Amino acid sequence: MQARRTFRRVAVIAVAIVILAPLAVIGLFLASFDPNSYKPQVIAAAERMLHRPVTIDGRLRMNLSLVPTISASGITIANPPGYADADFATLRRIEAKVALLPLLRHQLNILDLVLVDPVINLEYGPTGTPNWELGPGGGAGGGAAGQPAVRPARRAAGPASPCNRSRSRTAPSPITPPPCSSR
Repeated sequence: MQARRTFRRVAVIAVAIVILAPLAVIGLFLASFDPNSYKPQVIAAAERMLHRPVTIDGRLRMNLSLVPTISASGITIANPPGYADADFATLRRIEAKVALLPLLRHQLNILDLVLVDPVINLEYGPTGTPNWELGPGGGAGGGAAGQPAVRPARRAAGPASPCNRSRSRTAPSPITPPPCSSR
């Protein structure tokens, strides 16, 4: 009887260690993880991708869940030299929901991207080149050595229109879309 009780105690302690040890490690990681320590790498990656100076004045934040959300505030993307406006775009905040499993493999798969209060200044430069053509000499760039490859976005369902409000969020715009027709 005493041996059985001792065995039961040892088994309970072993199971508790097997379960609690990984939870403790995860807890320590979460308590010590600071996404702002990656801010220089994030800015450098954005600048490589856009071929323009990028600044992030606010903090980077990460909400961990099955679909983690990464957010940054105070983002500015500069125009190339020679344009009338110094900034191509400013955003109060940007939020990206990312897939968890690719993130664990050090890959970034953005599921949903929300731009909060974007101000985008579209203009032609002194040579007639529009500022919305990104990359060296125009084009979207990416895929070259040391640069992330950009794949086209895919929509899960439905047409991309202002009438399809179930899957998208829209910001106030000075452009009035055509009225939605009921189908």
